[in-house]
Amino acid sequence: MTEFWTQLSDRERQLIIAGAGVALFFVVVQFVVMPLLDWRKDRLAAAESAESTYDLVVEAASRKPVAQSSTASNPNASKPIRNVLSETATQSGVNLIYVNVRPDGAVDANATNVDPATLFAWFSSMEAGFDVRLLRADISREQSSPGTLRAQMTFTR
Repeated sequence: MTEFWTQLSDRERQLIIAGAGVALFFVVVQFVVMPLLDWRKDRLAAAESAESTYDLVVEAASRKPVAQSSTASNPNASKPIRNVLSETATQSGVNLIYVNVRPDGAVDANATNVDPATLFAWFSSMEAGFDVRLLRADISREQSSPGTLRAQMTFTR
């Protein structure tokens, strides 16, 4: 290799060095700079998602809580939770895609493409009218339909 290099003229050496510099530049851009820019873009998107979720939770938490109803004063409190979910979801416009009764009596449900106001109003109406409480929920924004939510929920009495 040394013999090859020594046989080249100064102009040929400069051309090879310049070509290697251009190749090094493209390698650095492709394998260092682009991944860092993609990472930054992903982090900004995650931060925006977290901020919008936080705003949604703050809005929901700021609403006036519904008064607790008792089973004695609420004749609808004896209906099975699964039936209550199906009936009220249809009436409220909540699209339930999964409903399952757990062994402990709680009910798991998944909803998709739901307007935030509709979802939280549905929670309030079930607690007020049927004494069904939201035990746990994982709520996130729908990727395919901006402005709507998807939720995995567990309800109990």
